[in-house]
Amino acid sequence: MIFLWAQIHGVNGFHPYTRTWKWLMAVNSLAFFSLVAVQAGRQPKPTKGMWLLVLAPLVFFTSIHFIIPDLTIEKKAPEPLLARHRNEIGRATVIISGEEPLTTACFVFARDDIFILDGPGELTYGLTYPDGASRHLDPAAAAELIAANPGQVILVARARNYRRWRPELPTPRSVDDNGPDGYVFVRY
Repeated sequence: MIFLWAQIHGVNGFHPYTRTWKWLMAVNSLAFFSLVAVQAGRQPKPTKGMWLLVLAPLVFFTSIHFIIPDLTIEKKAPEPLLARHRNEIGRATVIISGEEPLTTACFVFARDDIFILDGPGELTYGLTYPDGASRHLDPAAAAELIAANPGQVILVARARNYRRWRPELPTPRSVDDNGPDGYVFVRY
């Protein structure tokens, strides 16, 4: 009930879903789950009730990947944004990435020569090797790399990190994002 109320009325202007079919699918799968679970509790034979309890979440589990809220996809999945720009990336393109979308950028662009901007996080150990030491950049070094390769540099980062780095970086040619709390694809 709370989910349905939050979707219809919103909470501080926030609605979990922007597409009607998604929240209707979520409500229907939860209703099916509830009805079958109640029916399982009413069964006189324990084995039949047990089988109904096993089947109760079936519709919900098969529909869950379709009904993930839009905000969750925006915050957790940079791949659709990067896939939109996959054809724009050539071998001469220099790619700079924040820590969070780095592995996705390597996968989507099929590259292993991506520079990492700011904190390396769990990649700290790998950046101590001679071939990785030059891959770690601070915003000033990234600005120099962008200036040295005009029109050939891409930055992939969390939107909040990009907002923090933007004053130190040159003016981009274009910026694409998947939402204010998601990721950005910046061309320099």
